[in-house]
Amino acid sequence: MNFLSEQISGPEEIAIRDLLQAHAQPGMLVAELGTFTGRSALAMLPVVAAHGGHFYAVDWFRGNGGVEASLTEDYRNHDVLNTLRQNISASGFEWNFSLLVGSTISVGRIIADHSLDAIFFDADHRYTPMRLDLEIW
Repeated sequence: MNFLSEQISGPEEIAIRDLLQAHAQPGMLVAELGTFTGRSALAMLPVVAAHGGHFYAVDWFRGNGGVEASLTEDYRNHDVLNTLRQNISASGFEWNFSLLVGSTISVGRIIADHSLDAIFFDADHRYTPMRLDLEIW
């Protein structure tokens, strides 16, 4: 897998997977807001697939506007969207995965209330955008 940079640590990956497993249910529907190259998605996908569920990745693949962060260079220098697609294809979980390209705000407005079993919020980490994601999702 090519994750371009270290987005989450091994212990964080295990914690995300274990938390999802603790709340797993048959046919579960899970969304991740802010997917980048899919490292956290690939931590959750085995749990989702084992329960016959589906995973929705939401990202607009532009980074956080107005923010210089370590990932900003990755967006400038790499095809992050294609890297995600390659990682998911190589994982074997492509049948349990759907990519929704768009802002978390625009995609959140078309998702039915109470239709998801779990949401992993990992898009824009600033207070106002995060608060808006929480309100919409």
